[in-house]
Amino acid sequence: MKKPLDYFAFTMPGLESTAFTELRMRCEDAHQIRFARGAAFFQTTASPARLMEMRTTEDIFAQLAFIPKLSANKAPPAKAKLSFARAPKSPLPENALRALFGAAKKIDIPGALLLWSQAHSMKSPKSWRVVAQMTGNHDFRRIDAGNTLRAALRDMFPAKIKEQDDEADLEIWLRLFYGEAIIGVRLSGAEMRHRLYKTEHIQGSLRPSIAAAMTLLSDPRAEDIVIDPLCGAGTVIIERCLWGSYAAAYAGDRDATILQTAKWNAAQAKAKIEWRAEDACHLHFADETAHKIITNLPFGKKVGSLEENARDYPEFEREFRRILAPGGLLVTLTSDFNHWRTLLTVQNWVIKKTVVVVALGQPATISVAQKPAQ
Repeated sequence: MKKPLDYFAFTMPGLESTAFTELRMRCEDAHQIRFARGAAFFQTTASPARLMEMRTTEDIFAQLAFIPKLSANKAPPAKAKLSFARAPKSPLPENALRALFGAAKKIDIPGALLLWSQAHSMKSPKSWRVVAQMTGNHDFRRIDAGNTLRAALRDMFPAKIKEQDDEADLEIWLRLFYGEAIIGVRLSGAEMRHRLYKTEHIQGSLRPSIAAAMTLLSDPRAEDIVIDPLCGAGTVIIERCLWGSYAAAYAGDRDATILQTAKWNAAQAKAKIEWRAEDACHLHFADETAHKIITNLPFGKKVGSLEENARDYPEFEREFRRILAPGGLLVTLTSDFNHWRTLLTVQNWVIKKTVVVVALGQPATISVAQKPAQ
């Protein structure tokens, strides 16, 4: 029987559980180890290539080493709701770095190279580098920890794989999170985070991983008629189309220039979408047309204003309720959620789920609301 390996995935903060839900859909034997802010730790026997199909994550790593109590630290704030215990104080900084060096020397570099090659269609890396991240207070500097790891690994790579300071093929990441240290090899490339289709951007454009999470939460089905009436750069509707089969997909925006941006990105993704230049306050769809509406509402901060939200949100809700079939799902993202929730509640929408995420640098809420069956 194949032995499961340890992995961790970086997500947008708030999407840790949603990302693991997707993982279990793709890899049935995936076993959750724990969550931390912006990270999900798990085991699976799935191939690295299978893990590269994930859409709700920013990066995937194979775990190479874990030191649960490396140094003195301040425990995470209570509001983070993490399960890390306070680590005992380390007497000297060099002791912690010595422990890091010793752990790094036990890393299976040939195994890490094999996993990386499997994730990258059996290509061999030509270069490597170390990336160090630090959260919390430690007895040493981040740069010192990174240099310690680099020194430990330097003679462990084949001579043909050269060390570089940046832009290397293979990256070994050191995540220092309060008292713990995790070392992993990054299996994913930039395309997991940024998507190759997304070549055109607009202000306030949504990260693809959040758009994919909204798709997952919409319970995507092959018979779906899905609409994004506030499509912006097209990220949400494109992610829905790339997720799986659907009956029809429509998207619109009242700004013709922005709509052209969305069309361009969709063309790169080869997503079949019907486009409409129209205002979401006055949609030209027949009553009860859609099974799903998935959209990113104006936040009213960097783009627009809360005053505009107060004017437009009731119109959006009215139109969404009109064109959505009874029992259909409305999946939205907004940082002005208290206002939006009040509108939904007054009109008897059933709010089935909410997920608080960090989007565009600020807290926002994905909500899944169901139109009552008549």
